[in-house]
Amino acid sequence: MGDAEIEPATSTVITAAISSGNIFWPPFPWLDLSLTNLKLLFILCVMKIEYFHASKYGNGVLVAEEFKKQMAAKGVIVNIHHIQDARPKEMPPADLYLLSSPGRMGKPRGCVRRFLKKARLPSGTKYALLITEAAPQPDKKTGRMPTEEEMAKWQRVIPIMNQILQEKGLVKVAEGKIQVTGIKGPLEEGWQKKVEAFVSQIPIMPS
Repeated sequence: MGDAEIEPATSTVITAAISSGNIFWPPFPWLDLSLTNLKLLFILCVMKIEYFHASKYGNGVLVAEEFKKQMAAKGVIVNIHHIQDARPKEMPPADLYLLSSPGRMGKPRGCVRRFLKKARLPSGTKYALLITEAAPQPDKKTGRMPTEEEMAKWQRVIPIMNQILQEKGLVKVAEGKIQVTGIKGPLEEGWQKKVEAFVSQIPIMPS
């Protein structure tokens, strides 16, 4: 078998992973890479994240793509899926599962709750949450902004998702949220920096 061609995007992640020290390369000094499928070998050597979102208006997709870009710079593979296209009883293997949902009346979308309840993942599996939710609005009569305590009473997306997953024995490693300024968007100003802060919470680990 000859050398395998490596897609440009994968090659970029390979370079980032090696330079950042997230994988040891070559994995075995005696390995004859000319007889190896380099792409497959790389996938076995680096951290992989499966990202599931339920974006309706595209805001969650923007966040997912930004997360993927920032993690690629750290040498981590991120595969993005819309929950409607995924099979919860056939979850792909991963080092970390990242789950996202927009808020609907202060709760995760119904399709997200059903997906999480059906998801077959062993106890101890690591997960992270990165959601989108409506930005707080001032009271129409008084102009007063709601307090953090008031927001927590009706913004229940993260607590509900955590409860479902932790009842299955899954282990949370990070959580974050990006605010949406209108029903259909756009995302809040500087949202990329919030994604960057969230990325910093993710423990980078070789497989």
